[in-house]
Amino acid sequence: MHDIICLANNPKGHIGLLIIGVDDGAEHELIDVEEYSENRKDSQKITDLLRACRWLTTFPYVRVVPIRLSDVNLDVVLIEPDDDAIPYRLAKDYEASIRDSQSGRSKRKVVRAGTIYSRDGDSNTPIDGTADAILSEKLWRRHFGLDKTPLERASSLLREPSKWKSTLNAIEGIDEGFQNCYYHEDFPEFTYIRKFMDDENRYEYFMLASPFFTSPQWCISRIYYHQTMLYETTGAFSDHLYIPSPRIGFVRKSQRSYDLNDTIMFGYFVEGSIEKRLLDFMLDESKEGPSETNTKSMLFRLLPLFKDKDEFSSFVQWCEQQWEAVVDKIKSHDCRRCIPKKIPARISESMMNRARTSETIVELLDEFRFAQTASET
Repeated sequence: MHDIICLANNPKGHIGLLIIGVDDGAEHELIDVEEYSENRKDSQKITDLLRACRWLTTFPYVRVVPIRLSDVNLDVVLIEPDDDAIPYRLAKDYEASIRDSQSGRSKRKVVRAGTIYSRDGDSNTPIDGTADAILSEKLWRRHFGLDKTPLERASSLLREPSKWKSTLNAIEGIDEGFQNCYYHEDFPEFTYIRKFMDDENRYEYFMLASPFFTSPQWCISRIYYHQTMLYETTGAFSDHLYIPSPRIGFVRKSQRSYDLNDTIMFGYFVEGSIEKRLLDFMLDESKEGPSETNTKSMLFRLLPLFKDKDEFSSFVQWCEQQWEAVVDKIKSHDCRRCIPKKIPARISESMMNRARTSETIVELLDEFRFAQTASET
C-alpha cells in the first residue's frame, strides 16, 4: 500500500513500476514469484485491496504484468496516476502486520490517513513521515494544472462539458461567423468556437456512422486562450453528431515501403485526446446532444478507439507482423452501411471501401486486445 501510494504520487506523473521478485540487496538477486504463489497477487486482488480502503479522492489504477527475465518469473505492478486525483491520500489509517524475515517477529505498520507520501528519485517518503513541502507543492501544481501549457489545460477543461457556458463571440478583430461559442465558467479566458464551413462539401466515410446521414455538413473548431488561438481542427456532422476529423494511421507491408498499394490507411481516435474530448463535448446533459449517444456508439464500431499512444503503436506493429492475414480479412469483410442515393457512384464506392477497412481495423483491435490479455495471464 505504501509503495503504491508513493509511486502514484510521483511529481512528474509517470507510470510507476513496482517490480516483485528482485532482491533489494547489492546483487539484485532474482526470486521466482511462482515459488511464493500463496502470497502472489494479480490485478484483481490488488484492486480489491485498494478499493477496500477509504480514500480522500480515489485510488490509482493498477495492473499486474507477469514477465520472464533470465528464466525467472517476475511480476510488475504498473501504477497509472491521474492528475485530477493526486495527491492520493487515505481517509482512514491502513494497518497491517509485517513479518520480519530475520527475526520472524511481526510488527504493526500504519499508512497514515491524510498524509502525502511521494517518491523522490529512488526513495519513498518514510511510512512514519510525510513528503517535504517542495514535493507536496509539485503534486498540488499537477492537480490544479498549473504546470500545464494552455493547450494542455484547455484539453483538461473539456473533460467537464457542463462547466462550459454558451455565449456570444466577443474576440475583437476576429470574424468567426460563428454558430456556437462557449466559455469555461471557472476560467473564462478559455473559449471554444465552432462555425460552419459553407464552402466545404466533401464526403468522408466516418459520416456513415449514422444511418440517417444525408449530406456533408462541415465545421471548423477553434480553442482560444484570451485572444490566442491554441488549437484548430475541422469536423463534420453525421446526422446530429459532431465528429472532429480523426487522426490518420498507417499499417505498412514493410517499414521501408511507402508504396500506397502496400499501405493500409485508417482513421482513429485516442482516449483522452483533444479530438475525443471535442467529440464528447456536445453529448453532455447540459448540451444539446444526449440523444446522439447511440450514434457515438455506432461510430466506434466504424472507427477504432485506442486507449493511448502506446496501444496504437503496439497494434500497428502487431498488424504489420501478420500483413497477409490483415489484407485477406479486409477483402473478405462484409461492410453494410447506408449511403445516400444522391452520392455519385465513384464517391460511394470509395466511402464503402474505406468503411470496410476501418470496420476491419476495429475487429482486429478486439483480437489484439484479447491476445494481449491472454499473454499477460
